Amino acid sequence: METRIDVIDFTEAEASEQRVGSIGDCEEYLSRDSITWINVTGLGNVELLRSIGERFSIHALVLADILNTGKRSKFEEHDDYLFLILRMLHESADNSIASEQVSLFVGNNLVVSFCEQDGSVLAPVAERILSGKGRIRKSGSDYLAYAIMDVIVDGYFPMLEDLGGRIETIQSSAIGEARPEQLQDIDKLKQSMMLLRKNVLPLREVANRFELSEHELVDEKLGPYLRNVYEHTIQIIDLMEMLRDMTESAFNTYMTTVSNRMNEIMKVLTVIATIFIPLTFIAGVYGMNFENMPELKIAWAYGIAWAVMIAMAVSMLIFFRRKRWI
Repeated sequence: METRIDVIDFTEAEASEQRVGSIGDCEEYLSRDSITWINVTGLGNVELLRSIGERFSIHALVLADILNTGKRSKFEEHDDYLFLILRMLHESADNSIASEQVSLFVGNNLVVSFCEQDGSVLAPVAERILSGKGRIRKSGSDYLAYAIMDVIVDGYFPMLEDLGGRIETIQSSAIGEARPEQLQDIDKLKQSMMLLRKNVLPLREVANRFELSEHELVDEKLGPYLRNVYEHTIQIIDLMEMLRDMTESAFNTYMTTVSNRMNEIMKVLTVIATIFIPLTFIAGVYGMNFENMPELKIAWAYGIAWAVMIAMAVSMLIFFRRKRWI
């Protein structure tokens, strides 16, 4: 994906947004007495990212973490900046849940965010800045970092709601008729739950460490807001546990339906076999090639044998019906 750089520069009184071609084009914003948010989308242009690292004196290991995506969420304190890795979730083309890394460099009056592919999840933060809603334009870069983190964490809830709806749909349909594709859907749901759990547990640690940080860039007034993010992660974990139980319940419902269907088939086959056992016995007895069998000399023996077998079959069917076995 082509690397894009979007800059939002704001003070309490005003805000502006612009897309630039290089980090050098951001110098005019960095020289102002304002908060600057540089959002980098797409990590394909390594040279551009290295130039950003050189401009802001980002440690080589930190820059490596930004470029090598797939890291778990973490929070690091450096001498003059903070570094956060967050996992952002979005729905992929095949309706499965995909994870994307968002890295945050938080300096004095500066936040640089690095998104792998889709930065649209952060659009609500940009809208709040440009519209002047809330206290975001009255606060510093630490609050901006919190706002980005809060939007990412809140993005987990729609995913959980969607998973819950899919689980309920599968469970309801499995009660009526179990189909192989339902088992595949349940397996996909389990994989999505594992991905959610893998991403949200480290995110909880990041929120906790951010809240407890005594770094000079973190205002103590930010504590209640970060505590709220931490509580949201706890809520997400609780919802995940509930959805995991629902997924297990859907799987058990599917297996129960399959088992019941198999039992019904076996019951029908057993009834058929039970009816034919005495009929087979009669046919076997009178199918023996002995000459001294008096019944074979009776003129109506063949018809009588059929009548007896039919009567036995009907009697057994009536008996099974009265017992409610069929």
